[in-house]
Amino acid sequence: MWCGARFKNIGTRGLIRQALKAHSASYGLSGLGSSMERIVHVTFAAHVPLDSVASMVTWLGTCAMVRATDASQRGYVVTVQRPSAMAHLERRLADWEKYGLLSWRAAP
Repeated sequence: MWCGARFKNIGTRGLIRQALKAHSASYGLSGLGSSMERIVHVTFAAHVPLDSVASMVTWLGTCAMVRATDASQRGYVVTVQRPSAMAHLERRLADWEKYGLLSWRAAP
């Protein structure tokens, strides 16, 4: 196969890693902890059923990494890596907040 031969001709794993790093850097993707990473704290209201919370957390997981902060299943930390995902997340959280389903704040 031509593709396989092409990769064999590139050389060692080090060269491939360097190429991937250069490709990632050109898109501003320096990995976790980058300056693009944003953290949002979300707390769901007590009147919202836990199955609805689970559904909303599943949605949050489609555009960010979600981690529970307590055993009540009401507090979460959401980590967003792409600016476009953050804009989409902010719109959705603002809508949910408007309906009294949750409160949220972006970490400084």
